[in-house]
Amino acid sequence: MGLTDVVADIIQRDPTLAAKKDFGGTTPLHVATFFKDVEIATMLIENGATLYEKDAVGVDPFRYLERKDESKCANLRLLEIKVRGMA
Repeated sequence: MGLTDVVADIIQRDPTLAAKKDFGGTTPLHVATFFKDVEIATMLIENGATLYEKDAVGVDPFRYLERKDESKCANLRLLEIKVRGMA
């Protein structure tokens, strides 16, 4: 069982954890985008996480990914638009 499977299992048990913040305002999506894990980031977005939730210092997951890989950033933004029905 890999990390992606573990995250999927946790989210399946409690989908609210996809957007849960720690004491510093960091969400699982902050961590996934920091490590460029698009598969986990996609899973989190599909379960309620947002690319624009800021942590305690004002950084959102979108910014982590934007600094690292513009194409992945665009793909996740499009996914969030699709999931949320935003236009």
